[in-house]
Amino acid sequence: MINQLFSPLSSQFPVDRRAGLGLTAVVSAVLAAFAAASIFTLTACNSGTGSATASGGDKLTAKIDGKPFEAVAISLSAQVNFGVPGAVLFLGNQTVDGVNRGITVTLYNVYGPGEYPLGTDISVFGGIGQTGEGTGSGGDANAWITKSNGASGKVLLKSIGEGRMTGTFEYTCEPGKNNVLSLDRTVTDGEFDLAYTGSFVPAAEGKGSRVSATLNGKPYHAASVYALLKDYTGKDGFQFSSTTSENGISIQLEGVTAPDSFGLANMPPIRTLIAGRNGGTAEFCCWQSATGNPGYIVVTSLSAKRVKGRFAGTIKPSAGKAATADLVVENGFFDVGLSP
Repeated sequence: MINQLFSPLSSQFPVDRRAGLGLTAVVSAVLAAFAAASIFTLTACNSGTGSATASGGDKLTAKIDGKPFEAVAISLSAQVNFGVPGAVLFLGNQTVDGVNRGITVTLYNVYGPGEYPLGTDISVFGGIGQTGEGTGSGGDANAWITKSNGASGKVLLKSIGEGRMTGTFEYTCEPGKNNVLSLDRTVTDGEFDLAYTGSFVPAAEGKGSRVSATLNGKPYHAASVYALLKDYTGKDGFQFSSTTSENGISIQLEGVTAPDSFGLANMPPIRTLIAGRNGGTAEFCCWQSATGNPGYIVVTSLSAKRVKGRFAGTIKPSAGKAATADLVVENGFFDVGLSP
């Protein structure tokens, strides 16, 4: 049943990283609404993988806004590599006093055990968390989904392989489309120990990215990343753009073909650091480095599949944008995949 519930999303809503967060928001909204509808069919159509008493230790437990959650055996399900290497999904639901509640977690670009942030799209090492509830009587289902901020929570995947996955999770999620309940939901103390269907295949070398920094002292963790091993003219170079629901960081390097260190410059060869999202307030839009601005971009490794490095700088407000003061970018780090 899990294939029927989730596979159509990838074909109906293919995610193009070049589209940035706009398409991510669409897919997220669809996932949230879809999760709400599916939560209440799971117990009826999912054969499940058992429980601690029925199938050798399978469990999915947590607290939702402090209330204990323990998925019933028949609702438990986990799947890996459902058409995409590195993909992982697990879910379950319970019914208490006539109210059905469910948890669904989806991860992308999983390479093995490790920590994966929630609140990202399929271009990043991470994924999304969802919750939903309703009576199943029709018309009262509500869903929540992690915000696209790259830091809405995390999954600590302790082990995966030989048909089994274990770990912990936590996240905060916001109301999905058509949710009549306006408050966020917080999932804490999550634990899972589940048998899964499918054969786990780690994400390919060029899949998955991370971009992080502090912007005027505030943490930035990219929710979406798109990168190319060429400059803005299509010639040798490197560039990436990254976004969250509020902000963004981009880098352009002209003529770069090997690891090296670069000062900031807006004259050829271009070495620019850009921050902000169009349409934002003075806190979020927009800045661009100029020749002579304090700062640097360092490429520490470069291949056809992946580029890594670090960056920092104090950059100026862009002309015609809301920002009026310099932006201090510190602790910048990138590890970006280059698969088409």
